[in-house]
Amino acid sequence: MENLTPVHLTRTGAFRELLNQISRGYSRYASGSLPPRKTLAFVLKMHDRYGVCSTSQQRWRANKKGQASARLVLLEEHEQIHWWLLVREEGEGLVTQLEALSDAKSKVGRVAYCGYELVRETKKGAERPRWTWRMQDATLTQWRDKIRKSVRSQRDDGVRQIMHSLRRVPTFSGVRPQAYSLAAFTKAEWKRARRGDFPVPDIALGWQGRYKQAKTRPLA
Repeated sequence: MENLTPVHLTRTGAFRELLNQISRGYSRYASGSLPPRKTLAFVLKMHDRYGVCSTSQQRWRANKKGQASARLVLLEEHEQIHWWLLVREEGEGLVTQLEALSDAKSKVGRVAYCGYELVRETKKGAERPRWTWRMQDATLTQWRDKIRKSVRSQRDDGVRQIMHSLRRVPTFSGVRPQAYSLAAFTKAEWKRARRGDFPVPDIALGWQGRYKQAKTRPLA
């Protein structure tokens, strides 16, 4: 089979693929994880049931017949394969009968992973909302707690690590202002608790394009 789903090797690449597919109508989903050794068998089973490795032409035909087409997004991280089964919002079929699907467009059904969530936000001056990733509220609280502890520990290494970590966040439009806000919070806490100049340069985050080449490996 030539159209096997690739495995993403970076969180940012998987996030971008999820954003792209969900914004194109694949907004129903199920998710989970499994050991890497079981991945090929899992993907083949998903294709046999739901056609997740179908070609664009096959998906178009299925959609014309009112059948719900499906895709898989795979991420290798933490010695596990994390998977998302994405299903088009229109159509029915075996996948809608057998899988307990959540709705990524609903507040309670948002796609979330490791403290980030995929949401629709309307920028100032925009006519309609766009999909983006952002940190969840609990994640922001954890960041602030960590920042306070690092500043009050009287050790510069902890503050340097905080700023280094903020430079490495996935730079989607919803995450960037949060990262800059956390960096400003770090400097404010430093000014409140410490003396002297802030020991770390400001962060600078680039734009996370939707069409950058993802770092992946073949499934088999």
